[in-house]
Amino acid sequence: MKNRQRAIEHYDLLLAVNGSYEECLRLLKKSRPKAILFSNDHLIIARAMLLAAKKLSIKTYYVQHASVSEYFPPLEFSYAFLEGEDALVKYKKCGQIDSEVILVGMPKFDKYINHVNNNEKLTTVGIPFNLLDDLEVINKLVEWLKAEYPNLEVIIRPHPGDQRDLSQFASYSLSDPSRENAFQFLARTDGIICADSSIHLEAALLNVYPLYYNFERGEALDYYGYVRNGLVDFCKNIDELKLKIAQLRLAKPDIRNRAAFYNAAVNSDFYGQSTNKIVDMVFETINQVDEK
Repeated sequence: MKNRQRAIEHYDLLLAVNGSYEECLRLLKKSRPKAILFSNDHLIIARAMLLAAKKLSIKTYYVQHASVSEYFPPLEFSYAFLEGEDALVKYKKCGQIDSEVILVGMPKFDKYINHVNNNEKLTTVGIPFNLLDDLEVINKLVEWLKAEYPNLEVIIRPHPGDQRDLSQFASYSLSDPSRENAFQFLARTDGIICADSSIHLEAALLNVYPLYYNFERGEALDYYGYVRNGLVDFCKNIDELKLKIAQLRLAKPDIRNRAAFYNAAVNSDFYGQSTNKIVDMVFETINQVDEK
């Protein structure tokens, strides 16, 4: 086998693929839906369901649910509701687009448009971290922040899927992802310090200042292009982070317009109405004959 080692490493995916398309086809033949809405375009079951729907000429709608990368599969839905220009640019790099694309903004942000941060100084900083981040490095950063800025409140937030022992953070202010979503967490902060995560975009939309710091790993991976596109300020070391925090402690500028490239609703007439825009478009098109 040419890719034997990779097959061994991902045997679970190979097992999951087996029969997925056939089962999706069976279920759709039985239920015969008029249309299917997808919030994911690359998981195995989503791909199998998409192929089965196309086989049966069932209309498909894709609603982007988080930041995307140029490593996603090409768009092949009847309609694709993307958040903004950034997603469209990246999908164009993924391959030929066989969907009618509509830029709609970020639906999950609709109910938080009145929670925009208007503080003019950094008084509270959040540190959301993911499964790849070293807990000891996070702990050291929090201790440094508390020593350097005694009056700065620090809130840490683990990734929702983090099952590691977090007892070392028991004395810190903690955001529990099982009880508080990302926007609710961000509403309690003036800025965040984080590595690669789509929470940077959500922070910018709330005017919470996003600082990209790779937790002592050096240069930014910039998986989502946030550094390249000017959404975040990149601090490559602790000295640069210290300088930026000192500046924000004096004055925190309004940076919401930075998110416009990622969220088409910013500065538009449908700001805060992305969900309604999608619903209206679905009802408008669901009975139209798909010419694809």
